[in-house]
Amino acid sequence: MKSMKTQDVYIQGGTWLFSPQGKILWNHIDESPENHAKIDDVFKKMDEVKA
Repeated sequence: MKSMKTQDVYIQGGTWLFSPQGKILWNHIDESPENHAKIDDVFKKMDEVKA
């Protein structure tokens, strides 16, 4: 409840992977505060885009 009064809980985040040239390689948009990309998924995508 404290967060509801002190923060904008309607703003969601995301995780993005970019190429050195700034091209978006992958993204995960959080649909809720607990819906962050799993770190294992991020590492897997990093390995995939390296190839």
